[in-house]
Amino acid sequence: MTFRINIQVHDNNKRLFFTTKAVQLTRIVMLIAAIAAPTCPAFAETSKKQEEEQQQQQLNRWVYEALEEKAQTLTHTITNSHYDISLNSLPTLPFAHCESKPDITFLTAMEAGSQRIKVECATPNRWSLYARGHISLFVPVLVATRTLNRGDPINDNDVTLREMDISQLRRGYFINTDHFANQQLSRRVRAGDVLTPHSLQEAHLIRRGDRIAIVASNDNFTISMPGEALEDGRLNQQIRVRNLSSGKTVRGMVSGNNEVKVL
Repeated sequence: MTFRINIQVHDNNKRLFFTTKAVQLTRIVMLIAAIAAPTCPAFAETSKKQEEEQQQQQLNRWVYEALEEKAQTLTHTITNSHYDISLNSLPTLPFAHCESKPDITFLTAMEAGSQRIKVECATPNRWSLYARGHISLFVPVLVATRTLNRGDPINDNDVTLREMDISQLRRGYFINTDHFANQQLSRRVRAGDVLTPHSLQEAHLIRRGDRIAIVASNDNFTISMPGEALEDGRLNQQIRVRNLSSGKTVRGMVSGNNEVKVL
């Protein structure tokens, strides 16, 4: 809206009068423009866009908070752990407005690592969308301090703790040496490698050719005879042994170091 005023006067008093009137008219025009602005299509479009951006930011905050809550729960179950999370930008939908906090469901079975998230809203419109995030969970895990060979037992000085993101350790890990009793390496491990359940196996308590004790017992008596192992054996494994007294070969179950109970 444009007002054009052409006034020509020669009297100084009249010039001041018309100048004052022009200023007042300008103020009126500005007031009318301010009142009319919200009804202007361009202004309404800008206002709508700002509202959608605010709604999108709120939606991102809700999903991020849910992701962080899950990460915090994980740290409570593992000592000396901490986390880092990231959330991919949610898809921008013109109808993705929710009057209250939407239902947020984690669809990923993995506790840490890549997360697939479903977001559902019932009011004012029913809609759902999917988001992706990631939880990195850092935990001190056991790694080898030197190269260890297949069949080696694991001692305390063979391993040390190193902080790693366990979401990347798909084959598992150990946080202490409690599981290493009667265990040996099932494969070669290099210095710095993470010890996993797949890299361990039960240690052989008896080796072929070992002199052993063959034990037979019941509720009333126990008899022990000298023997020789004809096979390697782990705890509770059945192996063939030779009775050195009779020369007979029998089968028995490994019950301890250099001890076999006959069946």
